[in-house]
Amino acid sequence: MEPPRCPTEVELLTHRKEIAEVTEVDRGRNGRDESLAAFPGNYRVRTGLYTIQADRPRRTRMADRGSDVDPDQRGPGSGARERLLRVAYDLFCRHGVRAIGVDRIVAESGTAKMTLYKHFRSKEELIVAALDLREDLWTYGWLEREIQRRADTPTSRLLAIFDLFDEWFRREDFEGCLFNNCLLEIHDPASPIRATAVQKRANVRSVLQRLAEGAGAESPETLARDLQLLMTGAIVAADEGDVDAAQRARRMAMLVIGRECRDPSSDLAPAAADGRGARAPR
Repeated sequence: MEPPRCPTEVELLTHRKEIAEVTEVDRGRNGRDESLAAFPGNYRVRTGLYTIQADRPRRTRMADRGSDVDPDQRGPGSGARERLLRVAYDLFCRHGVRAIGVDRIVAESGTAKMTLYKHFRSKEELIVAALDLREDLWTYGWLEREIQRRADTPTSRLLAIFDLFDEWFRREDFEGCLFNNCLLEIHDPASPIRATAVQKRANVRSVLQRLAEGAGAESPETLARDLQLLMTGAIVAADEGDVDAAQRARRMAMLVIGRECRDPSSDLAPAAADGRGARAPR
C-alpha cells in the first residue's frame, strides 16, 4: 500500500461525483473527526483524505441542494473567507506580500471588496491569516508529519528534513518560504506581520528542538538553531536555482548532528527515498 499523501496537499483533480460525497466527514488516525475545509478559487481541500475538487473559481456546487449557486449568496458560513484566504495565500507565496494588492485578491477570488473587509479588517490581517495557514499546511501538515513517517530513529528524522527539501526544491512550483519572505519584505519591528513571521520560524525551530532532544543532543536549542540556519540557506539557494542545495545542506547537517549528538553513527547513513512521499503543500 502506498503511504498516505500529505493531507493538505493541493492537487487539481476533476471530480465527477456529487459534492455530497466529497464532503463526508473522515475520521483521522487520531480518532478525531476531520472534515472538509472549503478553500477558495480552484481548490477544495479535505483535511485527512487529501481529496480536491477542481476548477470552480466563482461558482460552487451546493452539497445539500445539488445546484450551482454563487458562493457569495449562500449566507453565513458560505466559505467566502476561506476562498479569499486561499487565493491570497497562493498569491503571497508566489509573488510576495507587497506586490499583491487587495484588488487582485478580490478579482481572483470572485468576491467583492466589501466581502474581504467583512472577514479581514485590513490587508495586514489577511497576511497574518495566510501565515497561519502556511504553518498549518507546511510546518505541521507536511514537514513534521513527513519527518515522522519517513524515519524511525531520532537522528535520521533530523536528516529527513533535507531529503524532503531535496524533493521540494525540484518541483516546478517551488515557491520558497513565506515566513522568510515576509521578514525580508517587512522591516518594521512593530509590524504584526513581521512578529508573526518571527513566531512561525520559532515554531519550526521548536519542532527541530524536540527532534534534537530525542537524538540526545547536548544542547537541543543550539542544534535546532544550527539546523534552521542550514534550512534557511538551502531555501535561499534553491530560490537562486540551485536544486542541489538540500543535498549540500544535508552533508553539513551530518557534521553538525555528529558534533552535538552522543552516538549518532548508526543513524547517519544517507536515507533512501521511497519516491512516494507527500509533496510540500502550496
